[in-house]
Amino acid sequence: MRQFLFLSFVAGIISFVLVRNSFYVTQDAAIKKNKLLLLIGIMSSQNNFEARQSIRDTWLYLTEQENVKYFFLVGKKICNVPPEDRIYKEACIEWTVDMKEYSEFSTGEVDAVKMRIFPSYVGVTFLVHYPIVIRSMNLLRDYVTVTDGFVQVSLLNAVTREKIVSATFSNNENNSGSDLLEKTVEPYILPKGFEGQVIVELIGNKSGNISLDHSECWLQWNNGSGLITFLQLIRDVNGKPVPFHEMSCIHACLTFTLHERGELQLHVAKRSDRRKSWENEIKLLKNKLLKESEEKKDILFLDVVDIYRNLPRKLLHFFKWAHLNEEFSYLLKTDDDTFVNIGEVLRTLKVARQEQSEETFTHPETKLYLRWWSSFREGWPVHSFGKWREDNYCSETYPPFPCGAGYVLSKDLVQFLGNNAYNFLYQDFQGEDVALGIWLAGVNPLRYSGDKISCTWACDGTCNPKACNRAELSVDAMYETWEAYQNCSNLCGCHWK
Repeated sequence: MRQFLFLSFVAGIISFVLVRNSFYVTQDAAIKKNKLLLLIGIMSSQNNFEARQSIRDTWLYLTEQENVKYFFLVGKKICNVPPEDRIYKEACIEWTVDMKEYSEFSTGEVDAVKMRIFPSYVGVTFLVHYPIVIRSMNLLRDYVTVTDGFVQVSLLNAVTREKIVSATFSNNENNSGSDLLEKTVEPYILPKGFEGQVIVELIGNKSGNISLDHSECWLQWNNGSGLITFLQLIRDVNGKPVPFHEMSCIHACLTFTLHERGELQLHVAKRSDRRKSWENEIKLLKNKLLKESEEKKDILFLDVVDIYRNLPRKLLHFFKWAHLNEEFSYLLKTDDDTFVNIGEVLRTLKVARQEQSEETFTHPETKLYLRWWSSFREGWPVHSFGKWREDNYCSETYPPFPCGAGYVLSKDLVQFLGNNAYNFLYQDFQGEDVALGIWLAGVNPLRYSGDKISCTWACDGTCNPKACNRAELSVDAMYETWEAYQNCSNLCGCHWK
């Protein structure tokens, strides 16, 4: 009897092992037959024909015998505004300027008839579209009277925080009878693309910010006939600015003139010619993209205008498309200036998939496998100015986010992003890598880590022979990296150890 029980116990163990192994064999067979190990999305701008070809000629060769599929991610739409006529090159917004015969312009105009009660701010940030010359600083007379102290109006470089010019006003000087007090300053040229701040502060014994209460607003916003664009409002000189809106008030303004009126007049006169020329370029670009797509069959056109500020939307469209149209275990996102050591990446992912299979079998209650693999930036400051200006995320720092040059997401993460793409599309964060960190902050996915990872992801052009990738490469450098990889399996060159 005991022998029978022992044999039954042994038979049970053997049966369990056979069933377990059968499960993995069956699952692995199903994966090989129906599911990709890796889906690769390579972010690419429309004009980057040579960059795309350099990748086809190099590391993408290594995917041919693997269970991998790749696409270059290209925006379907072309910005119809000529580059010279955009407010800034990262966005498809047209810059229009009204060439009036004014000798002077101002960022604000006094209009007692249109006086309204609006929230009061200590300053405003603006962007210069054509070189201007600052001539004077201005302050509302009523504000000096109410504060009964010294008030300083300053112009700062918003990026460097350097003070350019300033003027101090006091109630003792309020003898002109004008609604707007004016002080001439040394002329100073602000170049195209300059981001400036006008700041109003109390100085002396009553130093500090002006009141943020609602106040009578006599100054109406004026963009100088299109020469500047207001970007942000400042509640506190040490705080984060908020996006600009018209229902706001500041008590000071600048007076300025054009630096070269003749050149601007010529620019405006040639607007029609530039538009016609750009329309022809768009036709040529569309035809060239269509030809490349038909020949290579590896371009995924996504429903966005292909510009920098739309990269988060472009990425979301890819996640949604991938979720609805492909079966895969993992998704890799990279850029068209990045060489990926795909062999090492796949080696790690094969181990990860096997571990996932075991985890699913031993813990069937685990329904989601939310993981990502990259190098992560943590405590990254939110920029208020420049190319990476962030208007829609209110914290001082971003949540952890992966480096855009290379990261891997599990299928369940892509499914989450694809299902929520509609909600995320309207948040308009400034970059696709920081946006991904924000979208996934609430999910808090696990990071791949441990001894079984065969390489680490690089964020920039710094070369590491043990990296999964090498970023920020020119077309020539891509081919040089490929040659080094073929000769000695080293992305940095055969002289590296």
